[in-house]
Amino acid sequence: MAGVLKKVLYLLGILNDQDIEWMVRNGVRKQIPLGTAIIREGQPSEALFFVLEGEFGVTSGKAKGELSHVLEGEVIGEVSFVDSRPPSATVTAKRDSLVGAVPAGKLRQKLENDPGFASRFYKSMAVTLADRLRALSSANKPAASSSIEDDEDDIAPEQLDALSLAGSRFADMKKRKWGP
Repeated sequence: MAGVLKKVLYLLGILNDQDIEWMVRNGVRKQIPLGTAIIREGQPSEALFFVLEGEFGVTSGKAKGELSHVLEGEVIGEVSFVDSRPPSATVTAKRDSLVGAVPAGKLRQKLENDPGFASRFYKSMAVTLADRLRALSSANKPAASSSIEDDEDDIAPEQLDALSLAGSRFADMKKRKWGP
């Protein structure tokens, strides 16, 4: 569960309970069968997805093989949502999975109308993307140059307080009914 907690920390540790309640109330739970693509390279994404259970592979026509994988507790579709360009990769279920999908249109409208939510949401996206960039940079360093500080499992001390809260929020999201 510790790995899951770190993944949800950035988003659910920064958003408040009302923000998360809004996403659950306005989103929908979707069962995603093995082999189903929820995001397709070059095609606009319909939603921001929270992986509640399961695993997804990320591929691109420009690269050979799988670029990365997405596990429980991670968000899918955030890069295209933030920069408003079509996805640069396809995201496909590697096993039967469950996601919480927040429609992109509703989310954009909420961000435009609620500055507090927008501030927390974009901060959480920035921290999430920065963590991925650090992990990618660390993975590309020669083993001899890695250090304990480079470990992708490290959590900044100022984020430790949010860890427990984020974990309990994620557990609640998993068991809640999504939608109206």
